[in-house]
Amino acid sequence: MNTTTKYLALTLALTVSPLLSDNQKVQAQHQNRDNRNNAVGRQTALVRQSGRRDVVVRQPVRKEIVVRQPVRNTVVVRQPVRTTVVTRPAARSRYSALPAYRSRVAVVPAGARVYPLGGVSYRYHNGLYYRPVGSSFEIVSAPIGFRLNVLPLGYSQIMVGPNPYYYYYGAFYQPLPYNAGYQVIAPPVGARIPELPNGYDQVYIDGIPYYLFDGIYYRAVTDNQGYTSYEVVGNR
Repeated sequence: MNTTTKYLALTLALTVSPLLSDNQKVQAQHQNRDNRNNAVGRQTALVRQSGRRDVVVRQPVRKEIVVRQPVRNTVVVRQPVRTTVVTRPAARSRYSALPAYRSRVAVVPAGARVYPLGGVSYRYHNGLYYRPVGSSFEIVSAPIGFRLNVLPLGYSQIMVGPNPYYYYYGAFYQPLPYNAGYQVIAPPVGARIPELPNGYDQVYIDGIPYYLFDGIYYRAVTDNQGYTSYEVVGNR
C-alpha cells in the first residue's frame, strides 16, 4: 500500500468513527427509551393488576325443603270394661239378722230418733238409717255428715294410715275433735272392713271379682293368717 492509499484509509476511518459513535449513541437512546417504555408498561400492568377487583361468583343458596310428615296421632282403643253382675250372696253372719239395704218396712223400730238432714227427716236406730218413702220407710246408707254422740253396738275400729275410723254395717265414722261425737264420712280408700253389709252385689271387672255396695267397690284381701277382709278400692 502506498502513502496515498494509507492516507485515504486513515481519513475514512476518522470520518466513519464519529458516525459510528453517533449511531451507537442513537441506538443507546432508543434502547433506553424502549427500556423505559417497557418499565412503564410493566408498572402500568402491575397497577392495572392491582386495581382488578375479584369477581365473586355467588352460588345460588340451596334451600333445603323439609317435608314434614303429618303427625300420626296414636289412637288408643279402649276396650269397654266388662262388668258382669253375678249374684247377690247370702248375708254374712254378723249382719244376718239385719234387714238388707233398699228394703222397706212399714214402721221403724221403737225408740228410733228423728234426724233432719238436707230437708229429709231420717230415722235412726242402732246403726240403721230409715228414709220416709210415702207411707213406709226405706233402709238407706248413712247420710254423709250425719252426726252421732254414741257409736252403734258392734262397731269395728279400723286404721287407714295413722287415722282411726269406725265402721258398722256399711257406714264409716270419724271421731270429732274434743270428744264431740262422730260424723259419717265417705268410705276412705284403703280402709279394710271385716264384713260387707247385706245387699251388696258381686261383680267381675275384666275378670277380677269385686263387691259393689252403695256405689263403692271392695275387693277381698286375705292376710297371712287366712283372715279375709274387704278393702275399699274406689267408687263407681
